[in-house]
Amino acid sequence: MNTSIVPATSLPTDPVAWPEWLEQQLVRGDLGQVVVELETLLQVDPAHTPDVRQILGSDFDKVLESGLSVLNGHQITELMKHPRMLLRLQEAVLIQGGDYWSTVDETDATKSAIIREWAAIEQQIDPIVPDDGPTSETNGERASWFQSLRPLVALAAIVLVGVTVWMTRPSPSTWGFDQPGLLNASVSAHDYLDSLADAADTFDKKPLDTSVALGKRLSDFSHGCQTLLEAKHPQLSEASRKLLLEKCRDWKASIDGHLADLNSGAKPIEVIRDEANATVNKLVNKLREMADETLA
Repeated sequence: MNTSIVPATSLPTDPVAWPEWLEQQLVRGDLGQVVVELETLLQVDPAHTPDVRQILGSDFDKVLESGLSVLNGHQITELMKHPRMLLRLQEAVLIQGGDYWSTVDETDATKSAIIREWAAIEQQIDPIVPDDGPTSETNGERASWFQSLRPLVALAAIVLVGVTVWMTRPSPSTWGFDQPGLLNASVSAHDYLDSLADAADTFDKKPLDTSVALGKRLSDFSHGCQTLLEAKHPQLSEASRKLLLEKCRDWKASIDGHLADLNSGAKPIEVIRDEANATVNKLVNKLREMADETLA
């Protein structure tokens, strides 16, 4: 019986471990096989592969120097969703990679890889589309075929669930409502609400031209809204506090909606960015209005 190592099946179930796993694949000689497997399972069109330099941005050079740990969840997700970018990244690592990459050991990935009859399974992928016509396949043969596809289905599920985990994972930040000291400031109600408006107004102060950059910004803002919901707000009256929490729930729902649209590709990035900016502008205006009302 011919067997072969299927590197992709060594993918950790915990997406937090993906950066290390990807590093191990980047120093392998059979990365191309991993890429083909992931593209097949996720039904990725290689023709639509983004430019890895655009996705990683200024972090591209950091990766060459220090590895994938410098990347955020959205960037790791893009690498998993578009595996062919790994080939370009591998080329850059081999040519320009720093000393860090000489310490990456690919043997762990090789040891943990599962032995599968990949060639035999690959030949049976086409029958996934059922034939309504007569068939000579016995129940036993059909059961065997489905059994052989189980590893592929399981791996696809791991990748898809993991991508969702990465995209929805809270990301700590130091801007917006997560700005240190913002919610604990000993100030008047007016100044407190005004400072919240100022903090929210920093949303578009960084370039949001890529899906990764916009996704990170939206995720950070959503995290800040959750921080706001969990805060005590001793600077405010009970009525103002309740109104702030009510509005904040609505704002977070809107921001999460924009993030969901971005993750699903439901709308062009330009449309989502404009809608997100409109949401934040309304939020800022409402906070300023609430601040002025405390002086009435």
